[in-house]
Amino acid sequence: MLKGAPLGIVSKGNREESSPPNLTTELRQGHRPMFMTGPEIKENYDPNYWDKHGMESNDDLWARKLYEAKKGSEHNTQDAPHEWSNQTPANRTLEDSVREEGVRHPIFLGEFSRTRNDESKPEVHNGHHRVAIASQIDPNMLIPVEHSP
Repeated sequence: MLKGAPLGIVSKGNREESSPPNLTTELRQGHRPMFMTGPEIKENYDPNYWDKHGMESNDDLWARKLYEAKKGSEHNTQDAPHEWSNQTPANRTLEDSVREEGVRHPIFLGEFSRTRNDESKPEVHNGHHRVAIASQIDPNMLIPVEHSP
């Protein structure tokens, strides 16, 4: 979270009319936005190859991540990333958190896809659940992202 910035602007804001006309072209030219919407992430980045179950398609992976974010578990919280602690009430889901606060922690986006084919895109390295649920709650919700160098 940016210090001093209103919560709504940083984590629950929406892309303004002044957004680039073609984000895919902008990304290919090396531009790296600090915020993207869930649909923009899904369109321009493949899910992490190692997160897929067998021959699961990208669409199936996103559907599974959405289901898991709605269902809730100790692994789907944004209260303490990578510290699955008792700070999150058992009945609070990631959906509840994102609906109330937006996405608080950046999604890490990588440059190289492990699928290694001509149609490969860079990958979402973490944050699949947050992207999936934010996309459903509000397709225009801005999500903080960090790009690998």
